[in-house]
Amino acid sequence: MADIWGAGVLTVSDNVFDATFANSSAPGTAVMRLKNNYFSKTTLVNRNIFINHQWAASIENYNTVTLDSNTFTPLANSTTYHHIAINTKSITSNSNAILQVITGAVLTRNTFNYSGTTGGTALSFHNHDNDAASFGTFTIGTAGNENNFNTGIQNYVYLDAQTGLSSGATFPPYSTVIFGAGAITTMACWATDVNIENNKFDVGSGLQLPSAMNFTQRTVLETNLFHKPDNSCLGNLTFYLPVHNLTLNTYFMTIQSAINAANPTDVIECAEYTYNERVVIDRSITLQGVNKTNCVINGSTFVTAGKGIQINNGVTGVTIKRFTVQNFIGLNGNADGGIYAIGGNNNLLIESVIIQNNARQRILCKRSGEHINIGFSSFIRSYIKRKRNSDLEWSERKHNNHKQ
Repeated sequence: MADIWGAGVLTVSDNVFDATFANSSAPGTAVMRLKNNYFSKTTLVNRNIFINHQWAASIENYNTVTLDSNTFTPLANSTTYHHIAINTKSITSNSNAILQVITGAVLTRNTFNYSGTTGGTALSFHNHDNDAASFGTFTIGTAGNENNFNTGIQNYVYLDAQTGLSSGATFPPYSTVIFGAGAITTMACWATDVNIENNKFDVGSGLQLPSAMNFTQRTVLETNLFHKPDNSCLGNLTFYLPVHNLTLNTYFMTIQSAINAANPTDVIECAEYTYNERVVIDRSITLQGVNKTNCVINGSTFVTAGKGIQINNGVTGVTIKRFTVQNFIGLNGNADGGIYAIGGNNNLLIESVIIQNNARQRILCKRSGEHINIGFSSFIRSYIKRKRNSDLEWSERKHNNHKQ
């Protein structure tokens, strides 16, 4: 269905889309395509059954569409199937001349099944016409109207990272279905964040909301998502808000966003999670994990040198406890560190923190115009307290190696 015109609601309901014939007669194309919704015509796709497909639904340069209560079951034993692909590009021979519209969609109460063999992708987002791409609202599940992602799907949700000319794309395979110079557009990473909190995923213990999963289950879920932690050019798939300001009873995706919204003396608690971020503390707060082993501030996604946690100059009364700080690159002796207190940081308490696998293993504090380097390899800091600028006290328990 293309170039939608007219008033009213376009409804596609209660059909069975069996792709058995289409897989051989039209390979590389979707069984159902919606494209070019120039006039934002309300579109409802609901209660349909999609079966035996390699690609079920293609949403191209489209908006104001709701896919609700559909069931997707791919071709048996396929490992390369796609259930739904949302794309800024219209897959036509004149793609580069088409007016681009705001792209958006609502997906609720859909069921995504696997083929019987692990593989495939349930939902993917592609920015394959970046010339004038515009991104609206994407609602993927709501409370009480969750989508169900069943076990065996390799990629529950996938943000595409292909760049360059669309003629070089691996999926969709444009070069086999549209031809000519007019079909070629410029691809870019899908950099828009998508919230998928209100969906149920089966990671081995039945369908669960991410908020109901334990640390091990959420770790498995992360391996079935493709987003910013996998490629820095991509947006984030928000499936869980692991950071809780206990004082204000507010929740956040990242430690930094929680700090930015905090008041002095607030207590911020981090659930078991891998936080791929650098943290800057610019106010007097308590930052605590629930478990020092599984509350990880991780720097492996950064290619430039920097601190894991930085406490800004003159910020006093900071407490940091029960974290692992790891994999941060450090170049300069007094410029980078696992935890770096710039100076004037009276009443600094760092307790039960693991510093490991950083290029410069250290907690670094400054006093009286000089830096105090606390260098070590894989130490658990059970207690480090800075009482005043001229007095630094700590005790330590050896974890692996000896103090340097």
